Amino acid sequence: MRAVGLDEPLFVRRGEGAWIEDEAGRRYIDWVMSWGALIFGHADPETVEAVVAAAREGTTFGASTEREVELAE
Repeated sequence: MRAVGLDEPLFVRRGEGAWIEDEAGRRYIDWVMSWGALIFGHADPETVEAVVAAAREGTTFGASTEREVELAE
């Protein structure tokens, strides 16, 4: 973590919006946001809800699904 001015590794406990929190409770702005994958921020409520809804229908089937076809089109 020397690239960002830390001598020790940063252990992140949680994230919310643009913020991450370390194990000691210190908060930091997450300028990286997983290199763009977290465009809506950490734990975005709508994103979490969509992931939970999709997971309730199953996670992997080893066969094609309608959602796969929709995404491909």
